[in-house]
Amino acid sequence: MDAKKFINKGRKSISLHSQLIQRPLALSPTATFSFIMMNKTPSDSYTWDKLLAQNENVYGAPVSCFRHLPLSDGWEQITEGLKLEIINIDCDASLQGYWIASIIKVTGYFALLRYEGYQDDNSNDFWINLANPDVHEVGWSSTNQCQLIPPKNIQHKFEDWKNFLVETLVGAKTLPSNFHDKLMRCLESRFRPGMRLEALDKNDISAMRPCIINKVVGQRLHLIYLEPGKELSNTESIASNGASKPPNSLHASLNDHAEVEGFWCHQSSPLIHPVGWSALVGHKVTADKDYIEKSKELAIQGRYSSDYAPYDLFTRPTRTLPPNSKFEMGMKLEALDPVNLSSICVATIRKVLERGYVMISIDGAPENVQNVFCYHSTSPYIFPLGFCKTHGIELTQPRDYTSSHNVIPNATSAKRFDWDEYLDATKSHSIPDIGDYKEDNLSSQHPTLAVGMKLEAVDLMEPHLMCVATVTREAGRLLKIHFDGWDRAYDQWVDRSSSDLFAPGWCELAGYRLEPSPTASITPESPHRESFEIEGKKRIKRNSNSIPNHKRSNKLRKSKQ
Repeated sequence: MDAKKFINKGRKSISLHSQLIQRPLALSPTATFSFIMMNKTPSDSYTWDKLLAQNENVYGAPVSCFRHLPLSDGWEQITEGLKLEIINIDCDASLQGYWIASIIKVTGYFALLRYEGYQDDNSNDFWINLANPDVHEVGWSSTNQCQLIPPKNIQHKFEDWKNFLVETLVGAKTLPSNFHDKLMRCLESRFRPGMRLEALDKNDISAMRPCIINKVVGQRLHLIYLEPGKELSNTESIASNGASKPPNSLHASLNDHAEVEGFWCHQSSPLIHPVGWSALVGHKVTADKDYIEKSKELAIQGRYSSDYAPYDLFTRPTRTLPPNSKFEMGMKLEALDPVNLSSICVATIRKVLERGYVMISIDGAPENVQNVFCYHSTSPYIFPLGFCKTHGIELTQPRDYTSSHNVIPNATSAKRFDWDEYLDATKSHSIPDIGDYKEDNLSSQHPTLAVGMKLEAVDLMEPHLMCVATVTREAGRLLKIHFDGWDRAYDQWVDRSSSDLFAPGWCELAGYRLEPSPTASITPESPHRESFEIEGKKRIKRNSNSIPNHKRSNKLRKSKQ
């Protein structure tokens, strides 16, 4: 929106409060304002305030990098110099005045603002989440009969503030009047509480399990597993304690039982599918025979009632393999280990399902580790032989692998993995050439995530946790994500278009809890510390929402002390 439309209303539309206040309030350098967000964020949620205010070099990922986030398509228009109206805390609180501010810098959903009149003085710049309901377009105060009051610290600088504003706003741009409405609409999910679907069984990652949506927060779904024998029960009979409940009390009943185990994921997650998907593709499902038969019939007919999430709500694979690229049981490949997301391993196709899905296992994994997982054949997490070598990534070889090669001088047990030798020894073949997966959901006109950027990321081993993170490495479409304040052993490889990555400020926007970081200082210059002081505390494990015991080979989720 062009701010001159506001100016053209005439100077009378600029309602200025002329009262001069004594005892001016001095703000701290690069202060942060605590406002009440439209979606209430948990009080113990981590805030970006100190990190943004104290570190000028923080490189927050732009919202435009994340196509699944609100207003990502147009966020590049939120640029330096954009004018806003923002509540003025440097005035008498009883006046509830506003003032014009300019954007100095944008990082994620946050903007560094400077009140007009400070000119080149940055001593009172402040950060704010642009989703805050106290951020408005220029002209909002006039429309809503609110006063524009210059900050007390600079009231003496100009005698005619009306004329100053008119001159300042000539040719300036501001937010559209429906900015917040669009932002909130973009947060709405296509799913709703009470819908049924199938999701990964966190207690057996080789299986799916019937679920019901308990709640939706900013397009993230909290799912509750349905007990065997109750998967197709009428809505009124499903409750956390098994008792009969009227339909309108189901959601409240589930919410009231925080101890009920559940599973978090984004609505675009590849880990969720419509009811009957498992039976259609031949995937194992943790359910009784009656469910398997009836759910398949429902899926074939496509006649879902309103209690079932229909097919068109789910994100489907869009990429196609090159012609004649057929996957077969026993073929070898390189794949991301689903229970150790910092590791890409030698893997084998154990079963070929319908519709392009395959079951994959990690070669040489310990027997007590869950080791079979479903990937689509076009998944960005499976790779042709040599992917790791091409990108300089250490390929995790089978534990029992032995080689005739020893390429490290003076090493007693050094082993170099050789794919040709391994294929001969196992009498197996590699997967066909699946091409270089360069397709991206991001337009070439959009920025992409890069090394050094900070963001909010889901800890995929405990997917209810959202943490401050840094991109530390790129490998094709893959990004290495480091959780700030935690050991590198917990890093995870994630596709750059993953719906588990978010711009700084998303949690505050959606009202989702952002995990507090360790007490150690988080700086852009040192994302790879080996250990951090955490006041003797270990990272809290919430196994009720994580893959059982994390199953990370010899890696417990705890900090070095």
